[in-house]
Amino acid sequence: MAEVDPRQERLIEERDNLLRSLEDLELEFRSGDVAPSDYEGLRRSYIARTTVLLDEIARLERPGGPDTRTRSRVGRARRLLGTRRSRRILVTSVFVWLIAGVALVALHFAGVRLPGQSATGSVSLSQALVVQQELSQASELAGSGQIAEAIAVYARVLATVPHQHEALTYQGWLIRISGLRARNGEVVARGDAEIATAANIAPGYADARGLDAIALAQDRRDIPGALIQLEALVRDRPSRALVEALRPQVLRIYHQAGVAAPAIFAG
Repeated sequence: MAEVDPRQERLIEERDNLLRSLEDLELEFRSGDVAPSDYEGLRRSYIARTTVLLDEIARLERPGGPDTRTRSRVGRARRLLGTRRSRRILVTSVFVWLIAGVALVALHFAGVRLPGQSATGSVSLSQALVVQQELSQASELAGSGQIAEAIAVYARVLATVPHQHEALTYQGWLIRISGLRARNGEVVARGDAEIATAANIAPGYADARGLDAIALAQDRRDIPGALIQLEALVRDRPSRALVEALRPQVLRIYHQAGVAAPAIFAG
């Protein structure tokens, strides 16, 4: 039996830890120990780290990778989907979002802007709830390795709410991952362009800033451009969870630039 690359094992273990954290977060949310606004921020941060892990897994699976020739397709699928416990967590998450709908209604009447809702409130409550559910569905699909299906759901969101920043960011990221796996530079460039658009139209959305920085550094070798995005991200005071999610690749960017990383990433 072929040995699994130690880096692959580390990524798989980290992914499973994230899924356990997601399960704990959902339990705390249902019990009322986590505020809806905190829950949404943490959930997005866990998703961000999961997508980064998928990116690194995709790089290991590229032709010429350390164990590409010996690893069977079945083995790759099992490792991507994770353990039986991981798959159960992913399925459970979908049902939790049905419960979360009540909290979203409360947020709406409290004046909190929902994903998919513009600053002027042009998106109705019912539409915002549908968008939120579809965003959750897409993130779960992506987390379970169903990249094409997740992209399709994000596209459906964007057909309803053009330039919805979360859908644009993560559809772009998943398109980028697909391009990396296929070694198709045009597809990678298309994904990068969507991420950059999201960062431009929603400059306060930290996920877009962070992922755009990674794409700039890795795909275009634009280290100065990546540093500009990271500096903006730091000024926005991103959540600790998002910082943890992006830390490995962000530190790599600062190392390439030959400058010290900001304290929030170096800690």
